[in-house]
Amino acid sequence: MEEMVVEVFSEIPNNGLPRIQYKSLGFPFSMDNFHKFYKVIPVNDKHTLDINWVLPPLLKYYHCKPLQYISFFFGHEGHGSIISFLKKKVWAVDICAGNDESGFERNSICEFFNIRIHLTDEGFRNLRDVLRSVFQYLDMVKQGGPNKRIFQEIQQIEQIDFDYAEDKNPTENVVDLSEAMQLYPTKHILTGPNLLFQYDAYIIRQCVDQMNIRNCNIMLSSKKFENEDLQWEVEEFFQTKFCVEDIPEEWLQEYERACLNYAMHLPFPNDFIPDNFYVHKWTNRDSNPPRFPENIVRNSNGRLWFKQDFKFNLPRAYCYMYYYFDDIRKSAEMGAMLDLFLNLFNQHIMEALYPANMAQYYTKMRAADWGFTVKINGFNQKLFKCLETILSQIEDFEKCLDDKTFEEMKQQQLKTYHNYTLSPDVLRRDLRLLLLQEVHWPVIEKMKALQNIQKEHFLSTFMRKVINNRYVKMLVQGNITADEAKNLFDLAVRNPTPNLECKPKCPEMRIRRCKAGEHVIRIKSLNSTSPNSTLVNYYQGERGCLRSELINEFVIMAMDEPVFDTLRTKDQLGYHVYCTNRNTYGILGISITVNSQADKYSCTYVHERMEAFLKLFTENLKNISTEEMESLRETLKNFKLTVDITLKEEMDRNWGEIISEKYLFSRFDQQLPIIPTITLEEVCAYLHKIANKSGNSDFRKLSVQIVGSSESTKETLPTCESTLKICKFVLHLIEQICNVNLYL
Repeated sequence: MEEMVVEVFSEIPNNGLPRIQYKSLGFPFSMDNFHKFYKVIPVNDKHTLDINWVLPPLLKYYHCKPLQYISFFFGHEGHGSIISFLKKKVWAVDICAGNDESGFERNSICEFFNIRIHLTDEGFRNLRDVLRSVFQYLDMVKQGGPNKRIFQEIQQIEQIDFDYAEDKNPTENVVDLSEAMQLYPTKHILTGPNLLFQYDAYIIRQCVDQMNIRNCNIMLSSKKFENEDLQWEVEEFFQTKFCVEDIPEEWLQEYERACLNYAMHLPFPNDFIPDNFYVHKWTNRDSNPPRFPENIVRNSNGRLWFKQDFKFNLPRAYCYMYYYFDDIRKSAEMGAMLDLFLNLFNQHIMEALYPANMAQYYTKMRAADWGFTVKINGFNQKLFKCLETILSQIEDFEKCLDDKTFEEMKQQQLKTYHNYTLSPDVLRRDLRLLLLQEVHWPVIEKMKALQNIQKEHFLSTFMRKVINNRYVKMLVQGNITADEAKNLFDLAVRNPTPNLECKPKCPEMRIRRCKAGEHVIRIKSLNSTSPNSTLVNYYQGERGCLRSELINEFVIMAMDEPVFDTLRTKDQLGYHVYCTNRNTYGILGISITVNSQADKYSCTYVHERMEAFLKLFTENLKNISTEEMESLRETLKNFKLTVDITLKEEMDRNWGEIISEKYLFSRFDQQLPIIPTITLEEVCAYLHKIANKSGNSDFRKLSVQIVGSSESTKETLPTCESTLKICKFVLHLIEQICNVNLYL
C-alpha cells in the first residue's frame, strides 16, 4: 500500500510555500447585516425557523467539544426539553441543533451554531412565543452553568459507541482519516473527531455566554409570506425571494427580561446507557454455527426468524418487525390513515424514546405494502426495554391524542403530500406503480382522502379495527439468544398463545402484465415553476427464477457504464441518468431513467435518444469478446462473493428475503454455480426478447414521462390548496389511463 501511495502522489508538485492562513481576515459577517430578521419564501410548503450564531474558531478545543455539549441541550427531545414543550403547545414538529462540521460551518475563521425548528401553522402564528421559549431555555442553560454530569454522560455514550462500532466501508474510512490528518495531532487522528477527552467548564461557559438575542441571526422560511407586500429581494443563483428586517427592539427587550419557564428543565440521567458488553461465543466444537436465519416460531400471531451472531463479535443486536393488517390496502383512505398514524405516533413517542436514541439505540417506523415496519438496533442489553417502550406508547396513544394535535398533524401530513407532488420523481414512480400493481394508492389519492378524515373516524376505523388485528413477521440477529429473541416476539404480538396453523392475513401482491407493444404515458409536472422533466422506460419480462434473475443482473451490469457515457456524457441529456435491475414482486424487467430539463430538451427528443441508445447497446452486446464476457462473469461472481462488512448488511439482506416472501437466505450460494454457465447468446436472446419491439410479441414497454415547464410556460408555484384542485384533474386522468386496455 505504501508503494501505491508513493507512486500515485509523489508526482504532485510542492510549491514550497507555507499553508495560507485566513485568521487575519477576521469576522466574516458584518453584524449590521447578520443581526437581522430574514423572511424567505421556500419551494416546499413548510415553516422553518432558524436561529444562528457565529462564534470564534473552536477546533483547538476538540478535547471538550463545547458546541457538541451545547447542542445536546437544544437537540434533546426527552422530558423537559424545548421541543417537548413546543410539541405540547402544538407549535413545532421537530428540532435540530449544532454544527454540521462542514467547511462553511467550521473553519479557521469562525464556527456556526444553528437551531432549526420546523413549525406547525399554530407555531407560525405564535412565532414570538416560540422565540421566547428558545431564549428562556438558553437562559436556563446559562444559569445552571456547565454540568459535569451531563458532559460525562455524553462522553460515556461516545466512548461506548467508538469502542463497539461496526466497521465502516473502507472508502469511507480512508476519506474520514484523510480529513482527520489535516485537523488533529497524530495521536488523536482516530479518536479526535469522535471522543470527548476532558471536561472544561471555562470553555463551555465562554461559548454559551456568547450566545444571546443581541448577536443572533433569525431566519423564517414560509410560503405564507407570498401574500405579504414586503420589500422583497431576489437571491441571484436560485432566484429565492427574501426580505431583511430589523429584529424589533420590543422583542429584544422582552427576551432579555423573560423569566424562566419551569415547564422546561435539564435532561434526566439516561437509564438506557448499557453497562454489560458480554459477547456470546460458539462453544460446540463439533459443528459450525448456523449460517442463515432459522424459523423458530410459527403460529397464528406471526413468525420469528432468528440467527445468533458469532461473526462480528459485537454486543449489538437487530430486531426488525413487519406488522401486517387486514384491509390496509383496500382504499386510499386507509393508506392516508396509516401515514397519519405513523406521523402522529412518531411525535407521540419521541419524548419517551429519545433517551434510547441518545444511547445509540436506533428505531425506524415506516409504512409498508401491508402495514408498517419497525426496525430497532443497538446494544443487546436493553433492546427489550426499547421495544417495550415503543409498544407501551402504542397502547397509550389513543387516550393521549387530543383534537388540536390531530388537526395540526393532519395539516402537516397534507403539506408533506403536497411537497411530494411537486417532485417529478415521486409522480413518475406513483404513475409507474399505479399502472403495474393491482393495488397502489398514489400520493395525490391519499392527499384527497386525508382532507375528510376526522379524529373519531380515524380512531374507530384505523386504531381499533386495524391495530388490534395484527400479524407479525420478525427477524432477530446479533449478540442475543434464542430465548431472548422469543421474548421479543412475545412482546411484539402481546399474545403468545401458540397455534400451529399459521394464518397469513394478506394475499400475494399481484402485478399486471402489460399488453404486448409500447405504451407511453405523458403528464405535465405539478410543479409549474420547475423545468425538471423525468422519463423512465420500463421493459417488462416474465416471472423470474435464479437463472433469469442473474441474466437480468448481467444485462444491467453490462449496460451501467455505457448508458451513463452515452446519454449523460455524450448526449448531455441530464445529470441523473441510470439503468435499473427491476424485480417487482417477482416479475423481472429493466428500466432506463433520465432526468432532463424541459427548457433544453423535449421529452420526445429525450425518449428518442433513450431508444437509440438501447438499440445500439443491443447490437454492441452481441459483439463483445470472449475476454469481456468472462470479465463480466467474474465481476458478477465477485459481487456475490462479497463479504458483509457489518451485521446490518447481513441483516438487511436476510430481511429482504422475508419481506419478499422468498425466504431463500442462501440465494448467493445457489447463484454462484450458475454464473459460469451463462452464455453471451442467452444474455442477448433475453435482452432481445424484452427490449426489441420489431416483430416481437413478447415486447412489453411502459414509458412514464413527467414534463417540466419551459421558461415560456412557468407559472406561480402551486399552494397546497391549488394542488388539491389540480389533483382532481390528475385523478381523472389516472382513471382514464387505468381503463386503457394495457393489460392481458
